Amino acid sequence: MTLMSQALTFVILLGYIGITLFYASDVLYYLFDYIGFSFPMFKSTITGFASLSQLLNHRMAYLLIGIGCIMASIALFGRLANSHRSKYPWIVLSVICILGGIGAGFKHVNDYLVKNSYQKSLIALNNKHVNDPKMVIDSCFLDIQQQDANLKVKVSMICVPLQTASKFTFTLNPGMEVENVLSEGKKLSFERNEHLIFVDFGKQIAEGDTTLLDINYEGIVDERLCYLDIPEELQVENDKVLLMKIDKRYAYQTADYVLLTPETYWYPKPGVCYSDASPDWQQNYFTHYSMRVKPNQGLTAVSQGKRVVQDSVILFNPEQPMQSLSLMIGQYESISVNVDSTEYAVWYLKGHNFFSAPLDSIKDTIPSLIRNLRTDFEVRLQLPYPFQRFAFVEVPAQFETYSRAWTQAQETVQPEMILLPEKGFRLNRFNFAQQMKWRKQSRDRMGGGGRGGRGGRNVQTQSDLDMQMEVLRGALWIMLEKTGNTAYEQGRFGQSKITVDENPYYFLPEVYNFRYNIYSSKWPVANRMIEIFLQGTSDRNWWIRRETGLSNDEKALLMMQQKSFKELLTEVEHRDLINNFIGLQGNRLFAEAQHKMGIQAFKDSLFDIVKANEFKNLSFEALLTKMSTLSGVDLHAPLAQWDKPSKLSEFQLGTPNVTFIQTDEKEIYQTEIVISNISNVPGYITYGLEFHSSDGLGYGVDGLKPSTWIIPFNAHETKHIISSWEEAPAEFNINTMMATNLPLNVSLSAGNTLDGYSMVEDGEFVVDSNYLSIEGEIIVDNEDSTLFELSKPAPMGLLNKLINENLDDEDFKYHGFTEWRAPFNWTPTTDNGFFGKAVRSAYVIRSGDGTQYATWHVPLDGPGTYDVYYYVRKPEQMRWDNEGGGRGGRGGRGGGGQGSREDQSYLFSINYDGTKEETLLNLRRADDGWQELGSYTFNSDTVNVVLSNKTKLNVVTADAVKFVKR
Repeated sequence: MTLMSQALTFVILLGYIGITLFYASDVLYYLFDYIGFSFPMFKSTITGFASLSQLLNHRMAYLLIGIGCIMASIALFGRLANSHRSKYPWIVLSVICILGGIGAGFKHVNDYLVKNSYQKSLIALNNKHVNDPKMVIDSCFLDIQQQDANLKVKVSMICVPLQTASKFTFTLNPGMEVENVLSEGKKLSFERNEHLIFVDFGKQIAEGDTTLLDINYEGIVDERLCYLDIPEELQVENDKVLLMKIDKRYAYQTADYVLLTPETYWYPKPGVCYSDASPDWQQNYFTHYSMRVKPNQGLTAVSQGKRVVQDSVILFNPEQPMQSLSLMIGQYESISVNVDSTEYAVWYLKGHNFFSAPLDSIKDTIPSLIRNLRTDFEVRLQLPYPFQRFAFVEVPAQFETYSRAWTQAQETVQPEMILLPEKGFRLNRFNFAQQMKWRKQSRDRMGGGGRGGRGGRNVQTQSDLDMQMEVLRGALWIMLEKTGNTAYEQGRFGQSKITVDENPYYFLPEVYNFRYNIYSSKWPVANRMIEIFLQGTSDRNWWIRRETGLSNDEKALLMMQQKSFKELLTEVEHRDLINNFIGLQGNRLFAEAQHKMGIQAFKDSLFDIVKANEFKNLSFEALLTKMSTLSGVDLHAPLAQWDKPSKLSEFQLGTPNVTFIQTDEKEIYQTEIVISNISNVPGYITYGLEFHSSDGLGYGVDGLKPSTWIIPFNAHETKHIISSWEEAPAEFNINTMMATNLPLNVSLSAGNTLDGYSMVEDGEFVVDSNYLSIEGEIIVDNEDSTLFELSKPAPMGLLNKLINENLDDEDFKYHGFTEWRAPFNWTPTTDNGFFGKAVRSAYVIRSGDGTQYATWHVPLDGPGTYDVYYYVRKPEQMRWDNEGGGRGGRGGRGGGGQGSREDQSYLFSINYDGTKEETLLNLRRADDGWQELGSYTFNSDTVNVVLSNKTKLNVVTADAVKFVKR
């Protein structure tokens, strides 16, 4: 049957285009993207298309199907005077073309499926051999000869076994064919299974002995070995720059260009690569590397170490041991400068010098600029740069890296160098010509206007030299930024999703990760643990909890109760939380030692030991032994619990008080707070006071005693904490560390200062466990599932479900929300400002017509008169109103402003003794905390307090109610 309606055909085509563009563009690896809108077709000026065969295969599918449909239409087109026989050739050709197109489409999908299956088989192979005996490579010399696209390599190594054995396992890229393996000139038998090499020495080699090992191999690397730990959906997802879609490459090896980073395993490494069965696969050791490279004619090689050119051969000899080695070969040219005995260079491809012309005025001032920037970097990172050279190396724009849990370094950051995309692509700050153009236009527009520019300098008076220095400084400053892009996604029902990428050019690995190495055969994440601990936090993006409802540390703690630390380290679904698992476990490991030595004293001692082992392999167990001796705490004992799910403590925090006391000698501000461990598990808290005049180094205003310290708690122990200071604190900051408390970090306002006449001795005093209980007070919180009830959610349409499907997170109960787009249904969330014994939470919902409500069923102690309270956390909408008055800007955004002040109230009904009394709580006049709803006389044993969502505010919050008997 032929479709004869032109209009209907047009509608069907538009529908198909819409479906493929917005819903099916990435289905089956972009198979249905017939116009190539989402399929990557980016072409590098260095290496061309990332995968020309893949591109041609995808386009060939639609070309053949299109031709087949044209031929079919010719055969079916009835108005031509075709003979009966003349149709058949067109039909045959049409069928052949359409089948060919279907075959091309099948091959396109099958290539991805084969790759995915192959990577899974590699992981399974690693799982099988993850515990095989392995060696540390003490020194390694690589002799490399480039033969067209092929690399011929001879590796000579001095190896040290980690355990006594005769057979040892090594990893080498499966694209490299091994010719032979020798030891001291004798051939050794070996087996090859994909990327694994099992070398049999024919005799037992004792732990700690040294042995020689030579491996000769050649070939072209197979990129499928790279990033086995990265989920397939992340690898398939293309990068986006405006309307451009950029595919991903992890290595290049052609006759004209080579880019090999450690991720490719282009040279042998001990043990296996990624295993999801055990974290024991991940080991890095310092090795004395040296390399001899003979590239193809007309090409040059770039790598780490001192570079010496001898005819057509290039020698590389790093002064320090390194954990890894990289190799780039191409038509590289360089510009370099020596500053204070360090060589700084830019390696760019021929014809790609995009930076010299826009920065022509600062050629003579670059050394002083580099010197100042290096000083700034070292002060901010608190570590000096350890190498004799540093370089930016240009690489193709499709080169992709991923953040990893066990290291802060991505493949873009290598010892002595950072790999930048060609011509600064995707890095606007490196588009020096455009940056200078904008600045000059701004200077011309402001000429004579006197308006101040950046850094307080008048824009119209800036010279080209000044602007070029600012442009270069701004570009290089990217290396001090810990995070990269932040993606924010807001659902229609108020749930938020925030994705924060790690900055792939962060400079810290150059001064820490490539300099220190703490290894452990059982806990290979030890180095990352020490790194996170010394940096001070594993949850850098704590600010996103406001939008998402839980910080990453809090999500990690919820999961640590369910699985052991070792299991969590191999967790694929929540790989973004592995840093948090490691950081939290490290904080718990060192908590008791920090309590005894002091937080800063312990960290200083730990770092002193680490720094004393610069460019050496330091055993994690040996490090713990040294710190145990210094602190008097057995740091090995907690490791036995890492094979089990974590048991967490739970704390209840009292209200802090500050008392002013005038003595004969001076004025004293005495602080006090009561904190109770209400669980069966001992625990710790980090307790800190923040002063307006704090030096920011963790010490109080007198500079003598620390303002932050760790306090231990036994199970069901309550402590009254008292300390005296020369200044009143602004806030009490409490981190419950490994506990079920939400939020994990709580900041309590010091409130009004009271007057007192006598001092109490400073200390942590154990008091009665009922110290925080108040007689006659009945509190029902939203966390009490037996006494707190919510109305049924409003029905959700199919379209709304599809829109918000990607924002659902069933693993975690609590979610974030935005008041300006509050959720339609009751949504649990947590915040420092809510009430809670251990979990400071509430339910939020968008305001409406009163059909949604929350009910507290309050059991009474008997008939009598009670004061009824509600716990208030004022909406941000009202805070803006209070700050901005009735201004049209902010107030208008959320329906606030002067008009909304007329009814900024919550509607409650008190149901008791068969009666119902309604009352309004005017939030405009209320303060945060407990606010009275009224006094009532009850004869029944239970009273129901109902909060309606009927209000002119944007959001309604259901938290806790309190009854106090008179």
